[in-house]
Formats: sequence, C-alpha cells, structure tokens
Amino acid sequence: MKRACFGLLALLAAAVPLSTVACDGSDETVRGHDDDAGSDAAVPPDASDDDAADADADAEAPEPCTEDGFCHTELPGELVLRDVWGDGTGIVWAVSEGGDILRWDGSAWTIQHSEPGELFAIWGGSPTDVWAGGERGLFHGEGASSNALVWTHVDVPGLDGIPITSIWGSSSSDVWAVAGRSDMMLFPPVVEGRALHFGGKATGWTVQPVRTRDASFTKVWGTGPRDVWIGGFDLESFPLRFGDGLVFRLDPDDDSGTSFIEVALPELERPGGRRKVERVLGGATIGGDLIVLASSEDAAAYLVGSTEQDGGATLSWRDETFAVHPSHHHHAVWGSASNDLWLAGEYGRLRHWDGATWYLPRISTARIPVTNDIHAIWAQGTNDVWFVGDRIALHKRPSKAK
Repeated sequence: MKRACFGLLALLAAAVPLSTVACDGSDETVRGHDDDAGSDAAVPPDASDDDAADADADAEAPEPCTEDGFCHTELPGELVLRDVWGDGTGIVWAVSEGGDILRWDGSAWTIQHSEPGELFAIWGGSPTDVWAGGERGLFHGEGASSNALVWTHVDVPGLDGIPITSIWGSSSSDVWAVAGRSDMMLFPPVVEGRALHFGGKATGWTVQPVRTRDASFTKVWGTGPRDVWIGGFDLESFPLRFGDGLVFRLDPDDDSGTSFIEVALPELERPGGRRKVERVLGGATIGGDLIVLASSEDAAAYLVGSTEQDGGATLSWRDETFAVHPSHHHHAVWGSASNDLWLAGEYGRLRHWDGATWYLPRISTARIPVTNDIHAIWAQGTNDVWFVGDRIALHKRPSKAK
C-alpha cells in the first residue's frame, strides 16, 4: 500500500499540482507545487525580447524560494554541512565534512576558516565566542567582531583523538561537548566516547564521567545548566544486536552538576516482534516532552517521553514512529512549543507539526523533489529557521512566512 501511494503521488506531481494527500495511514499532509514553481520564483524573460534578457542577465538573481517560504541559499562549493548555529544577530555559522567553517552574513555564505579533517558540530555562547568540533577535536573562534574570529585548536586532556560529534551550552561558561566513534570491523568491535564540560576559562575543559561502561555519544542537548541530555549507543549485547541506544540526563539531585543517570528507553512494537532502540541519533526537550530520534534494525524511530510527572524521574513513552523505512532516519529536531515542531533527516524528508497535523512543506523550487539529506536545524523564532545538509542550506525567512 505504501508503494502504491508513493507511485500515485509521483504520477499526480507530474500531472497536476498536489493539494492535500495523506499516506501511510497517518495525518501527514503533503503540500505540492503550483504551476509557477513558487510565487517567489523568477519569471523568465520573453525569449524574443533580447533587451529584456540582457537586462535580466546583468541583474542579481534572487534566491529561489518556495510558496512555503523556504529559500535555497547558494553554498561556496559542493559541501556537506553537518551542523548550523546562529548568534542571534542575523549571522549564522555552519561546518562541513570537508573541515570548513562557514559564515552567513545575511546575504551570502563564505568559508571563514578551514581545518584538515571532518567537522560535525558548532555552537556559540556569543557572536565572538564560538566553538566547533570534529575529527581533530575542539576549535575555538574568538575575535573583536563576528567577521574577525580567529580559530585555534584546543587541546583537551582525555579526549584521546575521539571525534567531537555535538556541542551545546546554556552560556559561554557552561558548554557541553560529546565525542564518539565505533569500528565494527574489529573483533570485538570498538565503541568509545567522551563527555566534556567547559566551565569557563578558569577551569577549561574537563572530561565528565557518564557511565562505567564506555559508549559512543552522538548528541548533547538541553534547556538550561541543570537540564542536560546526552544520546548515543553501545554494543552491550554484541554479537546478538547491532547496538543498544542510550539516553542520559544530568542528575537533578546532584548539586555538583556533573553526574548523569541513564534513562530507560522503551522497546518498540514492530512487525515480527518487539525491538530495542539500537542508536540514538538526536534529541530535544520541548515543553514537557523528551523527544528522541533513534534507529531500530535500520528503521527510523520517533519517540516521545513525558517529563512532566515526578520531575521526569520516570518517563511515560509514546512511539510516534512514521512509516518504517530504512532511508527515512531523522537526524535533527527543533521546536519552540508543543505545537511548533520540526523534524529533518535523510532523503530530503522535512516535517512540521502544528499541534494537530504533520505536514510536508514545499521545499523544492522545481518539479524535481529535494532528495538531499538534512543533518541539522537551528532557529530563532517560529519563522526564522535554518536547515542544512548534503549540498543544501535552506532558510525559512520571517518575510516569507505564511
């Protein structure tokens, strides 16, 4: 039935604009394209009017935007962007798998700095205090102004060459970074990770214990200095399973603010039996809900745990997974409230929840759908949202919001 629905959508897209179509038995709405490929798309000049064509060629081409307000910004090369962060003044930063640190100045992306090795994470405490991390560890950008940051490598004792995968903080003197790697080709496989905390220049970076057994950490997020969460996986059941997904939270009863407790994840009801969460790929705490993006036997899992009872000591879980498909993993989640939630992931899949319905916004300015993987989301308000990924940087702008 799912293949039939997908085929029907493809035929409809080729023949007529899509209106409201739901597939997979969900409440998900698909928004299609009008015949003009978007109200903000440039209208080509009349081919018979040479003067008009010349004038248009000399004019600066506007960024292509869709009816739903998603503008495709031009990147300086075929870059795979892995993370994005904005400083609140309109300046946005991103990092690439090629080791590039990019800066958006409000009108264009430029490569501000490059490092050998992949970069996976970026976050800042202020416009002139930005951290990036990746294959070679942590890098700090400081300067007199945002466009004059100088980047230096920061040596962190105990990191042991494990790549930084995610950075988050509540302030410039309270920053968390996690690292992780795994090698399934070895026997037994190697899985290791680190959790790092920066308490200001006086204390620097220190390695924080999370559990007695090692694990690979993939994501850190939070809402404040005492509300910090870490996701990842280990191979405790090897060789029977590929992995065991893990979530930890900063212990709210620990006055030192350095110890973590493990959060029990639910088993998933799937065709053929119950399944364990194998990897945690992302997460967020929005309102009274803990949202966990995970994988289970090569299929996506979208879990929601309520943290409102007993301070979140015990969570009641809901499995709100979409259509089970190995190519539809979600890697990023962001929300301002329970009725404003974004999910993004593989194969160009982007969803928004408005409190009643999930819908697929129009992000393509052409008849061909966007199939680029989306790796990260950053937002300032409901209608100023960035989505970055494989050769793509989408900006939902306030002026384009509907």
